[in-house]
Amino acid sequence: MENSTELSTFTRLTSVSSINFTKNFSSQPLRIDVTYLIFSITTSFLGLIGNSIVLLVIMLNYQKSKKSIATHYIASLALSDLLVSLIYSPTTILQSVYRGYWIMGAFLCYFSRYSRFIAMFASMLTLTMIAFDRYQAICKPLQCTRTVVRTRKIILFIWLTSCVICSPDLFLMDYSRETRYPVHNTSYLCRFGLKTGLLFQEVYTLLRSVILFYGPCGIVIVCYGRIICELLHNDKIFKCKQVNYLKKRQEKKKVAMLMIFITVFFTCTWAIYWTYSVYYRINRPAHISEIYGLIYWMAWIPSLSSAVNPFLYAFYGQQFRSQFKGRIKKSQSTLSSKTRSSGAFRSFIWNRNHSSK
Repeated sequence: MENSTELSTFTRLTSVSSINFTKNFSSQPLRIDVTYLIFSITTSFLGLIGNSIVLLVIMLNYQKSKKSIATHYIASLALSDLLVSLIYSPTTILQSVYRGYWIMGAFLCYFSRYSRFIAMFASMLTLTMIAFDRYQAICKPLQCTRTVVRTRKIILFIWLTSCVICSPDLFLMDYSRETRYPVHNTSYLCRFGLKTGLLFQEVYTLLRSVILFYGPCGIVIVCYGRIICELLHNDKIFKCKQVNYLKKRQEKKKVAMLMIFITVFFTCTWAIYWTYSVYYRINRPAHISEIYGLIYWMAWIPSLSSAVNPFLYAFYGQQFRSQFKGRIKKSQSTLSSKTRSSGAFRSFIWNRNHSSK
């Protein structure tokens, strides 16, 4: 019984760190396991469905979407969120169900973590470019060189850069057979940094957090800080300007506020994750029992942004709402016309049969 309790907690932690095994564990309460699974499955499902709908609406309205710079950035964010919900979330759920053991093979062991950081960095870089784009459009409109072609090149650069910068994770993961406390003959573990020393893990985590999160986050804060100051200042100066100018400025302000809200939510969720990751690497606890509850939730707090972002587009983005409603109405009209055509055809057949009699 003691060994099974140790194994339960140990295997949950092996995918997060290579911390040494200890006997001072306590088992995870069942209600915590159930709550965690419900939360993780719900966020994964919402992220998968919501981001799929966002991308579908953008593709179905391609003629309008291809002319909008903001829509291109939203598509990039939705794609990164979909990547998290489609690959990382399901593998993490299965790993939790199997008490930390990895049943999905070597490829997904390496690729699931790699895809998560690609998606996270691509999202952060996209939000950084959105902030810079909004800053240029509102604070320096005469110097702004915003074009759809340029935006597409920027998004391509973002994804290629993310793939390259996150590539070390492919070589730092360790997929190996569990030999100390195997549940069965094919018990495998998927762990990070097992082949490296503690000092390397600390330095690597710190550098990665600065490059992938804190650095871009600082740029975003500066850009949006300037935007807010500009909007507050110009609202006082241009109160009596012509209607068209004010209307156009209101549209820019609304887009900026949507992006600010998305950025704040993304930053808050990932700030918790990165701050904890750095703190944990530098100040390791004496006993794993002190942190096993936190490790559960640290793996899933960032996924909240992937699940919530589509609803932000839907409830706050007027352009997205109008496109979505337009597709619904078009589908309803197509369905009703097909129903009427089918009814008319059945009526024609019925009348012809009765007339022949």
